[in-house]
Amino acid sequence: MPITIQRVDRDLRSSKSRYTASSLFWTLVMNLSDVVLVLLLAARIHGTDEAVRASAKSCVKKLPRSKRDLIYNVINSRSPMELVALLAENLDD
Repeated sequence: MPITIQRVDRDLRSSKSRYTASSLFWTLVMNLSDVVLVLLLAARIHGTDEAVRASAKSCVKKLPRSKRDLIYNVINSRSPMELVALLAENLDD
């Protein structure tokens, strides 16, 4: 059965488990733009450093090793929300 938007939407509504922004990308290899998007969503939705840090921890292994150091900086930062905002401003197109 092919994956369609309607099928994913139906599965999300019928599931009793909670989904996070990073869990939707669970099986995908991510690039830095994807991870920054997840982190920005966590910052916007939850508004806490801990939420951003938890999202970064769940996404870091889905990145190529050459890009992981930036996300480890977010994880180890005293203010991950400010660092994610800085990353977003300086992303390449």
